[in-house]
Formats: sequence, C-alpha cells, structure tokens
Amino acid sequence: MKDALKCFGLLAVGLLTAIFLYPFLHELGHTVSAIIFGRQVCDFRLFPIPAVMCEMDVANKLAIIVVGLSGMLLPYLVSLVPPRKIFWIWYLWLIISGISLLSFSVSIAGIFLYVSGSPMANEDITQIMKFADEYYVLYLAILIVLFIIRSV
Repeated sequence: MKDALKCFGLLAVGLLTAIFLYPFLHELGHTVSAIIFGRQVCDFRLFPIPAVMCEMDVANKLAIIVVGLSGMLLPYLVSLVPPRKIFWIWYLWLIISGISLLSFSVSIAGIFLYVSGSPMANEDITQIMKFADEYYVLYLAILIVLFIIRSV
C-alpha cells in the first residue's frame, strides 16, 4: 500500500507540473520578455488553453522573435539551476528539464515542417517564422545548441 501511495504521489506531482507549472513558466517567459520590450500584455491565461496576448509592433522583428522564443527560454533557464537534494524538488526539476527538451524537439520539428510547407498550427516557432522566416537557420542552430546543453 505504501508503494502505491508513492506511485500516486509521483504521478500526481508529474501531472501537476506538466499541466500547471510548465505552462505557467512558458507563458510567464513570453510575458516577461514582452514587458522588457515595453509591450502591453493584454491577456494571460492558463485555461482552457495557455496563451498570452501582447500588443506587438510587427515592424520590430527582434521583439517578436525574442518574445516568441522566451516561452521556451524561461523553463529552460529554470532547468539549468542545479536541483536541491530534496527528492520532490529534484523530481520537479527532472520533469521541467524533460518537458524543456521535448519543447525544443517540437520547435526543431516545427522549423522543418514550416520550411517544407506544412506548418504546425498554433506553435510558437510557426508564429515566429511567419514574421521572420529568413532566420530559420539561426533558430535551428540556437535550438539545437540549447538542446545539447540541456541534454548533457
């Protein structure tokens, strides 16, 4: 019975992290970078689908690129902090690290799909590519390097 409770605890914390904590960190990354660029955040929601709406100047490609990529960057930075020796904190760190790797993988695939003419709907990298697809090699290089750093 004790092992079953431990398994339930692991599953519950894992699901809560994947459903609440990671999406919060992801959208917070977009929000913080938008504020840094002086943009107004119009909407921040986690349910039913996590999203942040900001007023963006389409002429400022750098802001669009940075705000778009910052959703992956904040959880990534959290995953780079060495975990504490407390099991539950280490477990949260492990889940966030794994989801960060998954998000980089999805974005890398999203770049290839966009270039091949089959973009992924509602994916951050697709939105970035719509504004500045001429830098796709740079996005790809950055994502691969960050993926490798997180994997080691």
